[in-house]
Amino acid sequence: MMHNTVSLIKNHFPVILLLFFLGLATACEDQASCVSDNTNYVQVSFYKIDTTGTGNVPDTYQNVSFYTENGEPLRTQENELLLDTSLSSFPVPLNPSADQTAVILQQDNVSDTLYFTYNREQLVISPECGVEQRFYNLGISRKTLDSVRVLKADISSVNQPHVGIYTCRYTLDDTLRLSFYKFDPTDTVPPLTSNRDTINVLSVTNDRGVVLLQPADSVSGIKLPVYADAAQIGLNFTYTRLADDTVRTGSVVFGYRKTENLLISNTSCLPQTRYDQLELESKAAFDSVIFQNTSLDQNNAENARIFFE
Repeated sequence: MMHNTVSLIKNHFPVILLLFFLGLATACEDQASCVSDNTNYVQVSFYKIDTTGTGNVPDTYQNVSFYTENGEPLRTQENELLLDTSLSSFPVPLNPSADQTAVILQQDNVSDTLYFTYNREQLVISPECGVEQRFYNLGISRKTLDSVRVLKADISSVNQPHVGIYTCRYTLDDTLRLSFYKFDPTDTVPPLTSNRDTINVLSVTNDRGVVLLQPADSVSGIKLPVYADAAQIGLNFTYTRLADDTVRTGSVVFGYRKTENLLISNTSCLPQTRYDQLELESKAAFDSVIFQNTSLDQNNAENARIFFE
């Protein structure tokens, strides 16, 4: 009998081997069929509302804490407490026994509450795998943040944001930022690599006779407000160079566009005045003016470089 068994195995070994691997594949397929992408975690991400036309970008909240409706600290999936932390996104575990989950955000002495609403349904995966609960039709109610939007209503993966919180963090302003440079004739035209220059300002006035800057020693740049009721501003400089005490004068006129800007609708953010399309109208006694940024924005270190002869 043993001889017959061995002979059978030898004669049918390829078939037996194939059946073995088919059995493994079937077992793996049955096991894989029990895997689901559904989750009870909502991923919330922070975004900064764009005021420059380049698109909304991820934002980071500093020193913020998260609590459940009962006042308990919120925990991540790795069981880490979300207390006094800085992050750009956070997970919210949904209550599987209710159609609403509340989360409290607290930063310094300011707090806000988000109410997540959703529908639940029980789904049978298979007789072997059992039942899972699916969350769908996600919504937000009674929020007072600047803007909260549902990005994905069906909660099927925690690796992508389901909710976006958009914050009003304005950066545009009315300040023209000028830097002084010494013209180097060996540079190509327009000059871009000349060294920073320093002058002694005696006075800077605008074309309406308003004194914008009183005497100040050794300045390499100035910040000046533009007009809110005009499309250009003229500046008159009286100064001396460090190389000598000769009093010099120069003038420059900048043109610009003013618009009321709000790129995100349905928010509580206030409209913001935007000054852009900065351009040179005229100049006198200066070698050249090169623009670095044509929008007036706090994030811009320089709007224009003035090159002295």
